[in-house]
Amino acid sequence: MPSFYLDEDSMRRGLAGALQAVDLDCVTAVEAENLGRSDAEQLTYASATGCVMYTQNVRDFRILHQDWAASGRQHAGIVALGDQRASIGVQVRALQRLVEMEEEIGFANRFFYLQNYRD
Repeated sequence: MPSFYLDEDSMRRGLAGALQAVDLDCVTAVEAENLGRSDAEQLTYASATGCVMYTQNVRDFRILHQDWAASGRQHAGIVALGDQRASIGVQVRALQRLVEMEEEIGFANRFFYLQNYRD
């Protein structure tokens, strides 16, 4: 099962606890002492620790994903939430569905839109 790294954009209060409550492992940018770091640094950290990046910054991380792919850099996967109004419950259920559907294939070097896995 993948571990998720929640960047500053996705660290909604209570999300990490809700993920852990359903046995989805996660680390936040606060826990990693990465507040204020660039998106590229956040993705580099997630990749170095083998975590799937979780962000609400769809545009910038889509560009990073494409740039990394073009240059042959590897990452553990990126999950982007486009609907920033989505409740914690909606996010947790969508992440659970994503893991169920995609874990066998794997997350490495892939970009996922979380809304594709919502109820």
